[in-house]
Amino acid sequence: MSSSPPGVSTSSSSISSTIRRRDPAILAWANGLLQTHSSHRAIVVTHYIASPDPASFSTQGQAIYDALKGNPNLFLMLGGHLDTAGRRQDIFNGNTVHTLVSDFQTRANGGNGWLRVMEFSPASNTIHVMTYSPSLNQWKPVPPMISLWRMTWGVRDSG
Repeated sequence: MSSSPPGVSTSSSSISSTIRRRDPAILAWANGLLQTHSSHRAIVVTHYIASPDPASFSTQGQAIYDALKGNPNLFLMLGGHLDTAGRRQDIFNGNTVHTLVSDFQTRANGGNGWLRVMEFSPASNTIHVMTYSPSLNQWKPVPPMISLWRMTWGVRDSG
């Protein structure tokens, strides 16, 4: 783990799953993980979480959000599935959860390697999101496709 500014917690956890059937046992398991590791910031990754901008949750995305939104350490959910990019922001009990959708697979050459690059900056409380193709060695211009933005990352003091 890299060093962080004094008083800033950079501990995080990620749950990656294919919750296709919205299985209550899997959602309860994920909820238990977030509760057990409540001092860690949580990122949930699944295949199909939301539709394009303005992003609306998919059925499974809504089930995941509903099951986990009560955990104040949940701050980011990531998914793909549709050939698009989008984002949404939800607030529950004062906690903001950002949801990002990124999928470029139907573009030329299977997507030309386009991917999201996220730079987490606890010192400035932001996540800088960019779109890059190592195949083309280029950054996606802004706009289209929400290629570059900053969002707050409710970093909590660990002390």
